Amino acid sequence: MDIPVIVEPHGGGWLARCRHPIDTSATGATRYDALRAMESLLRTAVSAPFTLVPLEVTPDKPWIAFAGSVPDDELTDVWLDAIAENRRQRDVDDQAALAPPTTQPVP
Repeated sequence: MDIPVIVEPHGGGWLARCRHPIDTSATGATRYDALRAMESLLRTAVSAPFTLVPLEVTPDKPWIAFAGSVPDDELTDVWLDAIAENRRQRDVDDQAALAPPTTQPVP
């Protein structure tokens, strides 16, 4: 049995609460402590084996799916080509700086 539990900040600590299979809540100094306290309460009240699982809520901002993406247009292609060329030139410069110095024979 999976039990959905809401964990939220509460009075300087954390509150874990659920409504099914019993309406109960528990507090703790951390989210972990609140969940452990909730699990302890549920284990004494529910006879069937169960698991507490984390629930990740989908963000309510639809643009988040596109965050960090680059548009597919000509200007972006030119920009990415310029970045690649700059990186190639910096690599050439770095290799030249790392090359061992040439030694001249002393007369």
